[in-house]
Amino acid sequence: ENEPYGGKVEVRASYIDVTDSRELRSAPGSYIAQGEEGLYPLESFGMIEIVATIPEKDIELDIVEGKRIKVGFPILSKDTPKRVNLYSFDLIKGYWILESVLENNGDVLLGEVTSINSAWNADQPCSESLVCIKVKVVFTNGNPGCGVAVQGVSYQGYDGLYGIGADGYVNLMVCPDSVIELQSCFLVCTGCSGPLYTTTVDLSTITTPPGSDGCIDIGTWTINN
Repeated sequence: ENEPYGGKVEVRASYIDVTDSRELRSAPGSYIAQGEEGLYPLESFGMIEIVATIPEKDIELDIVEGKRIKVGFPILSKDTPKRVNLYSFDLIKGYWILESVLENNGDVLLGEVTSINSAWNADQPCSESLVCIKVKVVFTNGNPGCGVAVQGVSYQGYDGLYGIGADGYVNLMVCPDSVIELQSCFLVCTGCSGPLYTTTVDLSTITTPPGSDGCIDIGTWTINN
């Protein structure tokens, strides 16, 4: 352990296509970054997970401290900017941390990473800060045990599944003045995935001020299950 290794290495790179809603939901954590001024929401333009191991031993390797390796992210969105921030995922904090910048050369986003066996995310902030929303969820035939998640429609981001409180409300963190999709009751079966119930909300049309808990009440979502 912590000794240099000079033998054969097996390297696997997995890309997450954030334009695919199923892959967007599979990313680690939520699309939230931690900076000096606090937490802020992200819009993702792609993600990569790199794993390096000693063949047939399943022993993970990492880059020597102070070294970097070049990476390229496929450009999947036509509105990808010329420069995109590169974030690494902090497993302890559960947030993305700004590390460097990627350059758009027209075909790929080019940059360098300082570690592997971890996730790296190509993002831009979709706002300087998060906004808390809450929605009351009513199942017409009783909650079958479902939680609620929110996915960006006007931006590529996802805030993972949350349980509904005893008062029927669920709190979610989103990008302000955005269009979002509320999702509930995710299918778990061979060959299928995704939410069974969805509804779209345009937050720019909601003028209700935050309540005493700091969250904006966006009303009731009635699910006819």
